[in-house]
Amino acid sequence: MKISLKPVTLGLDTDDTDGRLVFLDDRLVAVLSRLTELHGPMAGLWCIEAGFGIDHRGETFASLDAAVTWIEQRSEERDHDPGKDRSNEDRSNEVRSSEDKGNEDHGNQGREPN
Repeated sequence: MKISLKPVTLGLDTDDTDGRLVFLDDRLVAVLSRLTELHGPMAGLWCIEAGFGIDHRGETFASLDAAVTWIEQRSEERDHDPGKDRSNEDRSNEVRSSEDKGNEDHGNQGREPN
C-alpha cells in the first residue's frame, strides 16, 4: 500500500486554498485542505474535505504526516473488513439506480409511439 500526496489549489470562493489530493496505490482516497485563520483556533490544521471509501466526519490533523497515518490506518481496517465504510458507495449506487429509473421514465417524453 503506497500513499502519495499531490499539492493542489482548492476552490475559488474559499480562503482554504492550500490542498492535497491523497492517493492510495493510484486511487484517490481523500482531499485535504489546510484551514486558514478564518477558522480561529483550528487555523493551520489539515481537514479532510472529502473522503472516498473512508469515513472522515470532520477529522482534523496537526500535520500532513498525521493525516496520512490516519488514512493509512482506516484503509488497512477497510482492507481487513471489506464491508466497512461502504455507505458512500452504497448511496452512490442508489443514486445511480434512481437516475437510471428516472431516465427510463422520461426517455420517451416528446416521442410519438411506434
